[in-house]
Amino acid sequence: MKPPIGFPSKLFLYVFPDFCWSYSFTSATLIWGKFYQIRLKLLPLLILCTLIICEAAQVMFKSYFTFDWFDMIVAILAFILSMANIKYWSYEKK
Repeated sequence: MKPPIGFPSKLFLYVFPDFCWSYSFTSATLIWGKFYQIRLKLLPLLILCTLIICEAAQVMFKSYFTFDWFDMIVAILAFILSMANIKYWSYEKK
């Protein structure tokens, strides 16, 4: 008999991939925007909306995905962390 999976293990198995995807998507898009000197002030809002829509789309496709509010919160936290990290490194470079 297998031991039950504890909360930290479930967190790592199910939530950590969403965090990594959201963080890397935000970072890559912001770096891409800086590299191509995109002057779109709404780029962070566009990224955040994309993350929220991707998480919320799981509600519509219940047979393929499982929606979880904790995943939504983690995606928003990853977005905030990525924004702070990019702003910090942009400030340090000047």
